Amino acid sequence: MATRVVAGSAPTPVILTIDQGTSRQKVALFDQGGRLVAQHDARNRELTDSAGRHQMASEWWQSACTLATGLVSADKVTVVAIAVSGRAGAGIFIDRHGDIVQEPWSDQRHSAELADLRADFPDLSLYGATLLAKLLYRRRRTGGNDERCLYAKDYLVYRLCGRCVTDPSSGPDALTWPAPVLRSRDIDVAQLPEVALPWQVVGEVSVSAAKELGITTGTPVVLGAHDGICANVGAGVLGPDAFSLTLGTHGVVRSVVPSVPGAHVKRFYGMPPDLHVVGTTTLMSGRALDWLLDQAFADRSNRRVLFAELDAWAGEQPPGSDGVLFFPYLAGQMSPRPRPGVRAGFHGLGLGHDRRHLYQAVLEGVSYAIAANFDQLRDWLGDPGRVAVTGSAAASGPWVQMLADLTGHPLMLTDVASEGRGAAIFASVALGYQPTLARAVGQMVKTSGIVEPDDRRVARYGELRATWQAAADALPD
Repeated sequence: MATRVVAGSAPTPVILTIDQGTSRQKVALFDQGGRLVAQHDARNRELTDSAGRHQMASEWWQSACTLATGLVSADKVTVVAIAVSGRAGAGIFIDRHGDIVQEPWSDQRHSAELADLRADFPDLSLYGATLLAKLLYRRRRTGGNDERCLYAKDYLVYRLCGRCVTDPSSGPDALTWPAPVLRSRDIDVAQLPEVALPWQVVGEVSVSAAKELGITTGTPVVLGAHDGICANVGAGVLGPDAFSLTLGTHGVVRSVVPSVPGAHVKRFYGMPPDLHVVGTTTLMSGRALDWLLDQAFADRSNRRVLFAELDAWAGEQPPGSDGVLFFPYLAGQMSPRPRPGVRAGFHGLGLGHDRRHLYQAVLEGVSYAIAANFDQLRDWLGDPGRVAVTGSAAASGPWVQMLADLTGHPLMLTDVASEGRGAAIFASVALGYQPTLARAVGQMVKTSGIVEPDDRRVARYGELRATWQAAADALPD
């Protein structure tokens, strides 16, 4: 998918951002005012072998170079910095020469090590624990004590400037790795990325990387942050009176609070220097649409055309998918209550239904689940004054309208580049274009409209949601 705004006649100074998501990679250009100049994206390839599911970090880099080169060559721009956003949890292992010796896996082969770590250190951040668990798994299997382990976005930072560094939200949720944990498992901190702040310049683009990207050698590389942090920053959601609703691989409702939340509130990670991100997650909600288009339909070569056709059709239908229900538990349920063993399914299919009803049912089923998670966050923090929608799936007008109807809240639309914009905001602070993060957010966050709840549909969706919830609660765990 390409998003483009025609550039002016003079070269435009831009920040190049790379957002390495679970399902897709987005590469974008932003001017110093936060305007999206252009964005291209590519879907990540996932492979399955005898060991399990994995992606290829080497393909991420090649994709980033291809997308960046296309953007830079197509527009009259001068790249003044690169900043990176990305998912956490991935583990890419490199040797002392920087060559990949283990591609990032997407399955749970490290689950025993993770459970052991979290049992001994319950306060250890999930993303920090996940990388350590993967390192321990790899060591147990191969004895690789001289390998370094990196997160997804941090591997791209390494390819850009040769430095192994992460940010707190992606990694240990602090500015250092916890020494007691490392001692308990005999882990050398040199195997882990250093920790720096999202708005720090951590290096310069190397000669080889510059050639592959089509930009100037020595361009500053700004660390950036976990994609959840970048999405919140890019949407201007920085306080407890605002929620962000991210429709990416997962459906995540987040807010930012100024103090450590109570034990009943799900804390995701810290937002430097002293804030805390809390929220709820609907696992694989955005991925459910990709799954449906991949598995249920033969015409995969025209996925975007098919998506547009189905989305337009769904937008014209009354609520209810003609009685078809979808339960979006392709990877289990995390919240409002954890049910890791529950699985997805359709209910109510008849001979009169076709793939259009399946599509609408997926949109509605995911929306019911997200609405339940939205309510949980609202119970914790109170009613938000503003809700911003981010993520690629926010391009589906019917989906956003369903969510407005189900939550009863106006939803503020950002564009499809909130994660990249958050990284660009960090870069603007790092380079001194903006004096503070708050000032940068005020100047660079862009909105494209508001979707209001449809009063005619709110009551009907309330009835349908109650029916769906009762059926979902009855599913076996």
